[in-house]
Amino acid sequence: MASTAARDAWISEKIGSLLEAASEPHLTALPADVRTNLEHLFETTVKGYREILLTVLVAMLRDPEYRSSEALYDCNPRPIYEKGLRPVLDRAGIPCSQSGPLNIAKATPALDASWAAQRSGVAALDVLRLVAHIEQSEDNVEPCALALVYLFKRSAAEIVDLRTPWSSQVDLGTLVNLCIELVLQAPDGGNTPQRICGLLLKRYHHLSPLEVAGVTDSASTTNLTSNKPGDLSVVEPSGGLHSVYEVTVKRFDAQRISECTKSLRSFEKKYGKQVSNVRVLCRQADAPDHATFTGQPVGLFLGTTTDQGLAYEFFDIFSWIAALLFSLSDEQRVEFSSELQDYVDHHNTSTTVKRVYKALVD
Repeated sequence: MASTAARDAWISEKIGSLLEAASEPHLTALPADVRTNLEHLFETTVKGYREILLTVLVAMLRDPEYRSSEALYDCNPRPIYEKGLRPVLDRAGIPCSQSGPLNIAKATPALDASWAAQRSGVAALDVLRLVAHIEQSEDNVEPCALALVYLFKRSAAEIVDLRTPWSSQVDLGTLVNLCIELVLQAPDGGNTPQRICGLLLKRYHHLSPLEVAGVTDSASTTNLTSNKPGDLSVVEPSGGLHSVYEVTVKRFDAQRISECTKSLRSFEKKYGKQVSNVRVLCRQADAPDHATFTGQPVGLFLGTTTDQGLAYEFFDIFSWIAALLFSLSDEQRVEFSSELQDYVDHHNTSTTVKRVYKALVD
């Protein structure tokens, strides 16, 4: 335990000193090809490539004999990143992912040509070239680390300019349009609609004993692996499930329904909490063709289908957003718009979301 704590402390101190020292000359002093490879890592939306290189560099600074091209996991990359690096990056306001290096590595034994061949785009090849450079000579490690950290710092400075002055919003039309346009123009892999719907549910149930779970989860967090009943869930004080929500801007087809049912049945078995229906918030075009609704169309409700005794109720996400905003008081609308802006301004929120939001509110 003591050695683990000492390792984490060393890593935190090292990355802190690199952040303090790193500046543009550390980047420009590098050979042109190395500089280009590093900059490429900040042109991809997949942060894991630059994060795995940072993990490798810090591991080599701690152990010069370490070689990620031969045995990546010899350095224990998960604790290096999650315990040592990520907390410092977060405190510095630097965009970083939850477990980027591990997601990029996917349990690969080494950062080699076989690993790169399984990745799309050129970022993996850039990582391989940079790994070859730093393993060529111990003298290349710290200069490359300082240049990489400078680029991390630069990415943090760039997003500060995308922040917008706070102004409270209570007008229903303004808020509905803002939310809908964010979902349409910057869905961010499903993160934007999930966060908007989660914040609305949170405000809607604020004065009740019910709690809303999943609001801050990433849309890439799968229900099955994370033991979640759905993207969002409303939980009773007793721990029972009041309601379960799936939020999507993709087709909710038969395969998606089957996967959702499997995840829910696994959740029920593990926690003993019964789920009878799932409320799916989606666009009208994304509801399955076999969803049925008898009666006069109402706009909000799109229909129901069942799978293994589990009912799936489909609601138009845009009408649902408007209905929830309509139900909030002026004070709750202000609180919602404040929380939404806090999310947009967070350093880990996509720059696309930031730019679209800024264009909509400026």
